[in-house]
Amino acid sequence: MKTKTCSAIFALLLLAAAAPGANPPAARPGIIAKSHYHDDKSHTESVLDMNVRELEEKTFDANGVLTMRKHYLVNDMGQPTQGNVYDGKNNLVARSMMVFDSFNRVQEMRTANLNGEVFQQVLYEYDAAGKAMKPKVINYDTKAPTFKTATIDFTKSMPNPDQPQATGLQPAPAVQQGNAIQQGAPIYAPGTAPQSAPEEPKKKSFWKRLFGGKDK
Repeated sequence: MKTKTCSAIFALLLLAAAAPGANPPAARPGIIAKSHYHDDKSHTESVLDMNVRELEEKTFDANGVLTMRKHYLVNDMGQPTQGNVYDGKNNLVARSMMVFDSFNRVQEMRTANLNGEVFQQVLYEYDAAGKAMKPKVINYDTKAPTFKTATIDFTKSMPNPDQPQATGLQPAPAVQQGNAIQQGAPIYAPGTAPQSAPEEPKKKSFWKRLFGGKDK
């Protein structure tokens, strides 16, 4: 997702949470679900659960593929206070925190990468009547996270069940015997080597069996 789109999504997060007047919005217990469609045909689905004071947002691209997930803690008025940002593959890529003014309205949102470097700042302002104005987005020259989409790889070929599969076992290491190396000979711990099988007695030759000779 392009930085411009990401900035817009971050900015839109707190527009709904900001109070239209000096007084903060009243808390609404229960679960509130919303959907918001963006100009690039992507959309964001949000679920606010006041029972546990958590807000989860999922953003999907125009094809319905998950590109971003945000999980925030909210205060008793349903306003996000801090949270984590994940890509479409559920990798943690950023962290956000909010700053409030003296009227308990969202004043600023700072988003930092995993190194703690703030790469985006969203400033919220209000007019004389207390109505929220369009937020200002400031992007810093710092490494911003890459948002990977939740795609499925269909290019990997499946193994043929009729063919034997490799077990993953490595061949036995070579064993040094004098100046020669015997490849594939087993190695045993001390005292655990199996005893060699006893040699079979030599058979008497035909002439020795005929005249009663003994083998040496």
